[in-house]
Amino acid sequence: MTFINSLDYLPHIMEELPIAFSVLEGPDFIVKIANKKNLEIWQRSAAETINRPLFDIFPEVKSQNFKDILTNVYQQGITYNAEDVPAQFIRNGTLDTGYFDIIYQPLKSDNGAVYAIMVISKEVTTKHADVFNKHLLESSPDCVKILDQDGRIAFMNFNGRCAMELEDFDIVKNKYWWELWGDEYQNIILDAVQRAKNGEVVHFEAFCATFKGTPKWWNIIVSPITDKDAHVESIIAVSRDITEKKIAEKKIADNEVQFRTLANSIPQLAWMMQPDGWIYWYNERWYDYTGTTLEQMQGWGWQAIHHPAMVEGVVKRFKEAIDGGNDWEDTFLLRGKDGNYRWFLSRAFPLRNEKGEIMQWFGTNTDITERRSMEEALKENEQRFRLLAENITELIWVTDSNHQLTYINESAYLYFGLVPQSLQNLNADYIHPEDLVKNRKYWEVSQQEEKEWAVEHRLKNKYGEYRWHHTKATPHKNSEGKIIMWIGTCIDIHDHKMKEQQKDEFMSIASHELKTPLTVAKGYIQILSHVLSDSGTRAVQTYTMKALDAIERMQQMIAELLDISKIQNGSLTYFYSRFNFNALLNETIYDFLQHTRSHNISKQGNPAVIVYGDENRMKQVIVNLLSNAVKYSPSSSEVQVCLTVEDSFLHLAVTDYGIGLNAEHLDKIFERYYRIKEQSHVFDGLGIGLYISAQIVEKHGGNIYAESEPGKGSTFHLKLPFETLETD
Repeated sequence: MTFINSLDYLPHIMEELPIAFSVLEGPDFIVKIANKKNLEIWQRSAAETINRPLFDIFPEVKSQNFKDILTNVYQQGITYNAEDVPAQFIRNGTLDTGYFDIIYQPLKSDNGAVYAIMVISKEVTTKHADVFNKHLLESSPDCVKILDQDGRIAFMNFNGRCAMELEDFDIVKNKYWWELWGDEYQNIILDAVQRAKNGEVVHFEAFCATFKGTPKWWNIIVSPITDKDAHVESIIAVSRDITEKKIAEKKIADNEVQFRTLANSIPQLAWMMQPDGWIYWYNERWYDYTGTTLEQMQGWGWQAIHHPAMVEGVVKRFKEAIDGGNDWEDTFLLRGKDGNYRWFLSRAFPLRNEKGEIMQWFGTNTDITERRSMEEALKENEQRFRLLAENITELIWVTDSNHQLTYINESAYLYFGLVPQSLQNLNADYIHPEDLVKNRKYWEVSQQEEKEWAVEHRLKNKYGEYRWHHTKATPHKNSEGKIIMWIGTCIDIHDHKMKEQQKDEFMSIASHELKTPLTVAKGYIQILSHVLSDSGTRAVQTYTMKALDAIERMQQMIAELLDISKIQNGSLTYFYSRFNFNALLNETIYDFLQHTRSHNISKQGNPAVIVYGDENRMKQVIVNLLSNAVKYSPSSSEVQVCLTVEDSFLHLAVTDYGIGLNAEHLDKIFERYYRIKEQSHVFDGLGIGLYISAQIVEKHGGNIYAESEPGKGSTFHLKLPFETLETD
């Protein structure tokens, strides 16, 4: 007889044990052994489990505290055992909850170190389920009844007895359930019991008063209870009190006629649906647009008028909103009765009762075809704008209505040395400190008047250098007339500005150099004129006077050039005092006529207005306006001057009947050195008189502008603030 070592039986014994047995090795709990019972519980094969970490096999168990317990056993070497431990893991393809009695036994090497854990477990889910079911029935807030196969009441939970206001269960025990109902519902209850006996689940709503006469509505589910062979052993009836819901539904029904009348009067397509998404009503606008009927559209029939390429996505998002009970919004195409599709913005929101339960949904579809077309056109325009802006050398920028920068083009990023992430750093620090006051003034005025503005200022580049730029900003408004953004450009005029500065410096030096010899020449000619006045011939005297006139004109030009130089340098002096503007005007006209024989000047208005300003500079402006009126009306002999008062401003208008101006020149004639090309060979001058006048008037808080029409003459307007109006 051959001796068989008892250890040879050990693997067979472990494999056939009626309890689950496994060994988990190392800190990663690698499954080294799992017997037949263990694999049966796990619903896994040996190939799926052996030599794999436990929590890779069951990742769903990681969050259930088992890993912490096993880690503690492995690290501390202390046995762990517990009963009725719940564990959720996937078996038979679904997440299942089982209950187990478990022992975690550490396995130690000769030196006492834990190298594995032996796991012994027994599933007690069935025992636990019986206890659980009893607790479940008692914990249900509904009225739960267990009926025998004939429909007699065998059990009613405590909450059910409370809901039915039943103090003693013995009153109804072993009674047929339908006997508790009124005559109207007895046959319905009897039919439900019979169908449950046949294996059906029956769901309905019915009315039944409590034992104390309280009227209540119930939502009822009647289901069979079967044994392991699927034979019906008993019946469970669950009744939920829905009285408040029914009351709320009645209130809704009472208001529905009024609501539908209102919904039919709105311009949108409107609809209503049940909590599960079944649409049961549309307003008249819907039928007018789609040309359909309720029979075609009810439920989910509305999908038929959706664009085929979009309907699947719409349905998916719609169902997600319904399942989550969330407000819904989407845009899509709907086909009209003419076969054409139009864009609609659709919105729906749930109507809830006092408990927050969704009773129904209300939705609308708003036609946004025109708005969408406008938005697409706007988007295309924006793309074209960006394409243009990114391919020009000028600096382009955009701000919102609150003056916050939202965009600058590539040229601006390069000039300022910025990157898109630092756009917010572009601020007033990049403007030359000497230009800030002027900059703010123009900006504030443009904000108040909501008009475009332009200014010349110096901007600092990435090298810390300041360069002159001509900056212009234009407001853009929405359909309501509100400013939504400002679009601006900055054009580099630094080289031009430097050339102008050099020219001004030359003019200043030349003017100073010419002023002294001209004064000397004028003095000698005046002496010569005096000497020849008695003995000289008439011709000599005439030429002498012409020479004096020419010298005076040259002196006037030199004086103007010097004024320009002073204006540019900020050194033009003003001597302020209070004076009667009307008296100054009369005096200036009188003096002017002493040297002018070709024109007559007529004046209207004599308001005695007192102005605070530089009297000589104001006279300089008036003389310039009169001189231009005479110069540019060679074929006319009349100049009209009108002085009036408008609110707190005096208004001087000088009108001639000369050659006139085209509209394109009216704003430019006040610029420095501006001359009209087609007139420059006929009329002399440097194009600086009106520029100087405009600067003087601006310094006095006024403004100057022109109105003109070619061939009909011009009117130059001067407006100045005044202090008082004297009365006789």
